[in-house]
Amino acid sequence: MDYTQQIEELAFAYLQSFSNRIDKEWGILFYQEEQPMYYDANHAHIN
Repeated sequence: MDYTQQIEELAFAYLQSFSNRIDKEWGILFYQEEQPMYYDANHAHIN
């Protein structure tokens, strides 16, 4: 595994510590229903 992959996995683990994750065919959606305006918890990572 290269360093870029390791950094990305670490970032996803951090985001999952305070938001929910949905894997889609186009990427990953992070969301938090309790705080809908919180930028870090509500965004997408597009592949």
